[in-house]
Amino acid sequence: MNPQDQKVADALAEDFINLRRQAIAADKTIRDTHNLRSKLDSGMFTGLDSNINLFLARLGDTLGWKNVSDQEKVKNTQTYIAGLGSEVLSMVKDLRPASNIDLQFASQMAGGQNLSAASIRQLLDMREEYARLAIQRHNEEAVGRNSEIFRGSRRELPMPPPYQPKELTTPSGNRAIINRD
Repeated sequence: MNPQDQKVADALAEDFINLRRQAIAADKTIRDTHNLRSKLDSGMFTGLDSNINLFLARLGDTLGWKNVSDQEKVKNTQTYIAGLGSEVLSMVKDLRPASNIDLQFASQMAGGQNLSAASIRQLLDMREEYARLAIQRHNEEAVGRNSEIFRGSRRELPMPPPYQPKELTTPSGNRAIINRD
């Protein structure tokens, strides 16, 4: 192989390796997104009063006021605050072409914990959509242009299944309905 052809082959291989890395990371992102959806479904502080409610719940926990404390909601809310918004913005930027609407929404929402449950669900939807796009792009390359490199062996990554909410029950044993607003 002449040096010019080798450079082209090396560049194509590096591009594919990067796609594969993104797809492997996207698989984890989808699984993490499902975990965050589960936390949202289980309850967390959302909306304009989320900061004060989070503060009061943490204060109640610290002072031992069980009627104010809600450790599960505190934990779920802090998990969200830890990075979901900025991660979505980064992913949307990395996986161009992203729509201007997606970029604008992710920019406005990055890091915001005062979001409504509906906005958080929209962020989770975007996060999962772009992660699935990364896996899809990889798989198209693996069975398309790069299939001859693998000599017939398929190097696709399996697409994770869609989110399935866990059935929640009330303390009295009734099935709980998750509010999607």
